[in-house]
Amino acid sequence: MDYDELVKLVPDDLEIDLFKGKPWVSLVAFTMEKIRSRNLPYFSPVSNFDEINIRTYVKYNNKAGVYFRSIEGGAKISCQVAKSLSELPTDTQG
Repeated sequence: MDYDELVKLVPDDLEIDLFKGKPWVSLVAFTMEKIRSRNLPYFSPVSNFDEINIRTYVKYNNKAGVYFRSIEGGAKISCQVAKSLSELPTDTQG
């Protein structure tokens, strides 16, 4: 992806991490199984779901990290639970 376009999509306090002089964006798809909170049993309708995310690689205070531009899950209830329990910020602009 073009650096000048990507930098518009990433918060100002994050530095785009380059590989061989170029920014990278990944589309990652996977299945989550038996996901649950500590000390609680898993419940299939919430604990098992497909997920896809769009991410780029960043640095913050000289530490490498991942910035998720989009995280989408296959089960609506799983997404609602994950958002309420995670410390990930939510993009309120859509």
